[in-house]
Amino acid sequence: MVKTPKMRHSKSRREPVTIELEPGAVSRVADEDAANGRTDEAKAEEAANASQ
Repeated sequence: MVKTPKMRHSKSRREPVTIELEPGAVSRVADEDAANGRTDEAKAEEAANASQ
């Protein structure tokens, strides 16, 4: 006979997190090729945010 799977510890529920962005921090993507690759500007912005 097959044993039924037993429940282990259930995951704790996380509260939703809101990230506040300035209007200049986001932009629309013109085509799918741009959506798949990260731009140099986005990389520079991420590096600047990480250093703060």
